[in-house]
Amino acid sequence: MMNIGAGTKRLAGFFAVMLFVAAVCGMLAMAGCETPADGQSSGGTLDIVWKAANSPAAIAAIGGLLAFGLGKLYLAKPEWKKYEGTIIAAVKKAEKEIPDGTAAGSLSKLDMALKYVIAVYEQTAGKTPDAKTIAELTEGVQVIHADLEANGIL
Repeated sequence: MMNIGAGTKRLAGFFAVMLFVAAVCGMLAMAGCETPADGQSSGGTLDIVWKAANSPAAIAAIGGLLAFGLGKLYLAKPEWKKYEGTIIAAVKKAEKEIPDGTAAGSLSKLDMALKYVIAVYEQTAGKTPDAKTIAELTEGVQVIHADLEANGIL
């Protein structure tokens, strides 16, 4: 299962609200901006808002916000990516120090690697990681271990 961070969820929620507001504004503008029989615009508030929203500047601003948001969404990296090298070293160290025949060997290896990564995190960040960070680091250890094992490095 993919772990989606809180920032990504907030950004997705922002885009959902933005699309909803745009749809509602479009429907209201279509309903409230009927042209009179002489072909002239009614000039109501919704007509003015609709014209402003369809101006080149507004379209460029919406496009810019959309590009910015998508860039943030796709460039967001999990916390463990910063410690990828440390995780690789920790997984290799755990594989060497704990033999395969050990009871609960996989769990012991994961625990040893995670303790090492958390120690490095505490040293570099200057604080103890919270539960969310520990969960992300655990995921990173598991992902890196699977990659190393799949590539025949372990």
